[in-house]
Amino acid sequence: MSLYVLAEKTGFLASMFGQSAGLVELHTIQHPRVGECIALFLSPVDAAICVQYLNRQPHEGRKNDYEIRIHSDPTVTASVRALGAMKQMYASLVCGFATCAKGKLVVVGGVFSLAHTPLLATDMNWIFGNASKPQPDVITSTYASLAHYGAADHAEDIDKLDLLEPVAIHKIAEIALAQIGAMTSGQSDGLSIYSPIRQAWRRLA
Repeated sequence: MSLYVLAEKTGFLASMFGQSAGLVELHTIQHPRVGECIALFLSPVDAAICVQYLNRQPHEGRKNDYEIRIHSDPTVTASVRALGAMKQMYASLVCGFATCAKGKLVVVGGVFSLAHTPLLATDMNWIFGNASKPQPDVITSTYASLAHYGAADHAEDIDKLDLLEPVAIHKIAEIALAQIGAMTSGQSDGLSIYSPIRQAWRRLA
């Protein structure tokens, strides 16, 4: 099982703790109930879609320079622990994108609106630590929810992506973005996911 985060090699965490600490700055998102969370992606294509958009945007006078890393990367796990210690920050599992009535991605506050579920402490200890898989766990629950909305094959879709090189993942993300487009204002009223097997977006709700 691989999950994905967006990381910058230099940033607040690295400068605060020192380069020798091997920390990276992780992309975070806002959840209306729990506040700021680390964005943890089910699909590398979803992560690549966000990277391609974010790296075109300026941030505090410089361009973003995010890259995709797996959740078990030592710099990622160390950075997650640091954020947990400093801010009591957990991750939130991203399973798709918020879309508007016209079917386009919705951009709010300079980032895509994402469909995501905050992790519990038991999920955090399992995914980023050495704890056993909890019952229930956030990944199984998320796939069950996607199946409920007609995407029972999404897990198979994502498993096949693990066999592809990063260049191929980013190419798929380019195609996905070209197909759907984005709205820089407006409200989201649904959830959409991209299926690499179908080479198409699916609006689930």
